Amino acid sequence: MSIFDSETNTSGLSRRGFLQLSAGAAVALAVGTNMKVGLAKPANKVSNGIAFASVLEMDPIKTADSQHAKNCFNLVTKAAGQITNTKLRKQVLNALNNPTPTFMALHTSDSAKEAVRQSFIAAGAIKPEVTIAQLFPPNHDKVQPFASASGSWWMSHHAYPGGLSAHVAVNITSTLGIYQAYQESFGYNMDKDVLIAAQCLHDIAKPWILQWNNDGATIAEPRIAGEGAHHVISIAESIYRGLPNDVVVAQACAHNPPNKAELIEKVTSWIKLACILAGKDPVEIGLLERDGKTMPLLTRQEGFIIHLGDHDYVLTSSATKKMIEKLGQLFTTKYGMTKADLTTKKFNAFRNYVFAQFSADRLYHVWSAEGEESFEKVVTSLVIPPVK
Repeated sequence: MSIFDSETNTSGLSRRGFLQLSAGAAVALAVGTNMKVGLAKPANKVSNGIAFASVLEMDPIKTADSQHAKNCFNLVTKAAGQITNTKLRKQVLNALNNPTPTFMALHTSDSAKEAVRQSFIAAGAIKPEVTIAQLFPPNHDKVQPFASASGSWWMSHHAYPGGLSAHVAVNITSTLGIYQAYQESFGYNMDKDVLIAAQCLHDIAKPWILQWNNDGATIAEPRIAGEGAHHVISIAESIYRGLPNDVVVAQACAHNPPNKAELIEKVTSWIKLACILAGKDPVEIGLLERDGKTMPLLTRQEGFIIHLGDHDYVLTSSATKKMIEKLGQLFTTKYGMTKADLTTKKFNAFRNYVFAQFSADRLYHVWSAEGEESFEKVVTSLVIPPVK
């Protein structure tokens, strides 16, 4: 979920309260699903460091080849492998292992892309100045692996190669923890297959939409209907791949719970826009009733749980911003760089490597709990400063 600083909580839910709930529920997850939750090593132990010059030579795929990123991707695919419905399990694993946007087979020409752009403008979903090049980034037919994608736009949560795997891993863990909490507290089961599938795929467009620039940052992401473009595009991909409607609707609820009229209208609008991209009639495929406004599956609880499970960014966005600031300070004092270097590939590659190895969240924990000296020790152990 790519959330910008201006986003407010319109759900009426206490997000911090949710995080306290999901932290406890993760214990129940470990018992109830046999999934490994504790993936990280102790904070004071890091891998052997490498020279800064070596970091500059790495592409995103190589940068994401870290134990942290691999552990997270393995958790995601392990969860997908636990889906009991054979067809759904294969669909989800196929998407994770090849996130190429298959719906783009419908939009190979500029005229087809322009038709979508005009439809979105008419619906008030995008501003007229958004171009087809922005709406449909290049390289749709040669998308990076899910495992090397960023978790969000450049200044938000998990913004590093491998960050998408980390984001989805935490979301799945939280979601299944909430599932377990409801099971134990209220004595009923939601559809675990739907929960796993929807959470695995809720950001499936990010490998394409958040491509890496040559300077080590992600490309700019336009907004569609008030959200980062990846949200509607991810829903479209699930529709085009033929995912069940209950999975599609639950996935669409990631950014808003369907608990108020205005929020239901937003979720409905995202479904309609996604159907334009997927070349489907939402009424004909059963996502909407004949009135074109009602979504019968919105009453299902899985959508609410997907929304709750997609709140990792509350902590991680703040942690990432603070760690970017702290890394920038260290970069100029310990690595001999200038402030001007902070907007170049030099710093971007440095922060990408550190986060991919250790995660911004874990680094923030070291800094906040153990102090500046421990923070500096971890970073300089990962990337060895040049000899003065």
